[in-house]
Amino acid sequence: LQGKYVFADFAGAPGVGPRLFAGDINSGQFEALQISSAGSAFPSDVLSFGTDANNELLVLTTGGNIFSLAAPSPPPLPNPNLISNPSFEAANGSTTDWLVFLDDGPNIEITNEQAFDGNFSLELQGRFNGESNFAGLFQNVPIEEGDSLVASIQRLVTSAESLAGTTNFATMRIEFYSEAGAQISSEFFLGDAPLQIANSGTTTDIWERLEIAVDAPEGAVEARLVFLFNQPTNQAGSVFIDAAEFLILLDADFNSDGEVNDADLVAWEDGFGTASGSNRALGDADGDGDTDGADFLLLQQQFGQIAASAVSGSLEAIPEPSTVTLTLLASVLSQLAIRRRCSNQS
Repeated sequence: LQGKYVFADFAGAPGVGPRLFAGDINSGQFEALQISSAGSAFPSDVLSFGTDANNELLVLTTGGNIFSLAAPSPPPLPNPNLISNPSFEAANGSTTDWLVFLDDGPNIEITNEQAFDGNFSLELQGRFNGESNFAGLFQNVPIEEGDSLVASIQRLVTSAESLAGTTNFATMRIEFYSEAGAQISSEFFLGDAPLQIANSGTTTDIWERLEIAVDAPEGAVEARLVFLFNQPTNQAGSVFIDAAEFLILLDADFNSDGEVNDADLVAWEDGFGTASGSNRALGDADGDGDTDGADFLLLQQQFGQIAASAVSGSLEAIPEPSTVTLTLLASVLSQLAIRRRCSNQS
């Protein structure tokens, strides 16, 4: 409503109720405002308007009430996490949406004994069947070749269920397939990116974030996030997993948080001028090993976007960049132009 002339019906039209209007004093055009109020009906008998210390518009009525007008809250951003039920909270603690394999009972459990996010976490341990064994669970997500993927978890090993002195270990893997739903032993398996997340040397009693970053190989149409516990010699010990996240990153998402925003602009500025050995964290959006104007152009193109989700399969826009952000972008462009002119003169 900045710069608008705001006025109201005194008591409203018959059958319509009170209305607020905003007009342009230059053009003479005006429109009725869509108003929703929390806790009480919109006021009738409007007497006057005012502003508070924050320049928010106030409406005074004959009933002695003062109403404050505020812009509606923006809709929540889509969740870029490809994984469903990432913290095992569904159905009051469950493996809903995960595919479990070789579950002999207590070796794969959802527990409220430990939790990083919410009330539950996943606990994995050996099957205690007297021989070398493994078990785990996974989720499949659709992807495209060349997608930049990051999978992360929070992992905990407790001193009460430590792996110290054992040969037990747990891994997280991203597997790639050229056909959806294919088996790892099939011709459609393209390879994997494994990470050992717990073993006999794991520090106990502290949650730690672990991640895998990898680009999808040629021909990949599906990625599989797998958690696996190996028990070679029937020894005790377990690992807790929580807050799983699986993202398809945008090129200019330099801090890997699933969206391109002011923080990524800062990362690019910090890395700008790195001539070799650069990486995504230093603002190298195009993967050519340096941080330069070409990376900034990708940042501009992707600014305000979030990572693709498994539901939409496309990039979703977020609200327009703030004036401060636009000013920063303009400033950076200006600095690039100045540096280019100086370079040409020299």
